[in-house]
Amino acid sequence: MHQDEKKLTKATIIMGSKLDPFDSLMETSTYSWERIKQYCSNETFMQGPISVIDYYNELRKRVNEAGPSDMHDSILKLTSVFDSAVIYDESPLDFIRKSVEGCVSSGSIVNTPLVKFIRGTIWGSTDPDCNDFFVFQYDPQGYMSTAPSGKLLRPAVVWPGEEFRQSKYDFEKGLQESDIIVFIGVDLNNHFYDGIANFLVTNNKKEVIFINDDENSFGEFTKRQLNKYTVYNKLTPSMIENVKNECELILNEE
Repeated sequence: MHQDEKKLTKATIIMGSKLDPFDSLMETSTYSWERIKQYCSNETFMQGPISVIDYYNELRKRVNEAGPSDMHDSILKLTSVFDSAVIYDESPLDFIRKSVEGCVSSGSIVNTPLVKFIRGTIWGSTDPDCNDFFVFQYDPQGYMSTAPSGKLLRPAVVWPGEEFRQSKYDFEKGLQESDIIVFIGVDLNNHFYDGIANFLVTNNKKEVIFINDDENSFGEFTKRQLNKYTVYNKLTPSMIENVKNECELILNEE
């Protein structure tokens, strides 16, 4: 096939929330992520809202000061292999967007991926009438602020373990249109992914790749189903670099 006639290759990359560096950002005697999970909920917020908002304001400050991690940079470099790529980001801290901005400004990636979000981020509302899920807000929040919809007396954050609704139809349509799908650190036990094993079986892809370091993260996938795909049990930047090289080989063989 002539180079000008080559089919454009589209990839979908799904990033799990475990890629956010909570521990390195907030691991102090006052701001331990494990500690915040003990009292960061609707009920405990009403009992002590100041400590919860103080925590998130400190987290906003530290995220704003921190540079993107090597993991996020490696994921963005992976996207440059494809003609187009969409990243579905489950993480709260929005590091992938910081990586996009940094890589584009430095010229280290050619393609700018479209960033979408499967679940909510640290700035969003659980109000079912609120369909706009904003990404990480760096400005500090006042003690009397409400959620973005203005209907809930709670901080505009995601509680640990809290999820937001996402159009499964739109998500699966994106997967259907993709040639290559890469799952990175994704917990497929989440109900959002119910039925995805059968969906992938009935929608043949050029390549489906799983990168994770948790053998219990595959949800409904059976070992027989996983044997059809490429599965890596190490979640590191170098592993993502290997996947990038693998994808380049696949595409060059066409």
